Amino acid sequence: MHTFFADPQGMVTIVCPHCSRERRIDAARYKQGKKPLLVTCSCGHRFESHLELRQAPRKRVQLAGEYTHLETQERDELLIQNLSLTGMRFSIPDPHDVRMGDRLRVSFVLETPLRPTITRELEITGISRQVIHGRFTNAPARDADLGFYLMSQPQD
Repeated sequence: MHTFFADPQGMVTIVCPHCSRERRIDAARYKQGKKPLLVTCSCGHRFESHLELRQAPRKRVQLAGEYTHLETQERDELLIQNLSLTGMRFSIPDPHDVRMGDRLRVSFVLETPLRPTITRELEITGISRQVIHGRFTNAPARDADLGFYLMSQPQD
C-alpha cells in the first residue's frame, strides 16, 4: 500500500507506482481511516493508497526518555510510543500531575550510530490515563538528526 501526505493546503499528490503519473486531489473530500483508498490511474493500473492528513509523518517507536514539568520542575521517565517532527505520544508512570495545556521539556536519545540527544519543549494536547499527546513548541525549522531518523524507521 502507498501512503501519500497532505501539504499545508490540504492537497495530496498521488503518484501511480506503474507509470509515475501524478494527480492532485483535495484530501478533505476523503475520510482518513484504516480502510485503504482504491485508486485507478488513467494508465489503467489500480492500487491501494492511504491518505495521511497530518502535517508530518508519524513513526511508531519505543524510545526511553525523561521529562521536566516546566511549572513544577517535577522530573520523571517517559516512554515514547510514536514520534514526528511536530510532536509525540508517550506514556509516563502513574500517578502524575500532567494536565492539558501544561508545558514539559522532554529529552531522549535517538537509536542511531551517533546517538544524538533530542530536547524539545512540548505542550500537552491530549491525556488518556498514562498516555499523553503533545506538540513541540520549539521545534527547529529543520532537524537533520530527527528527520533522518524518522525516515529510516517503519511508518506507523
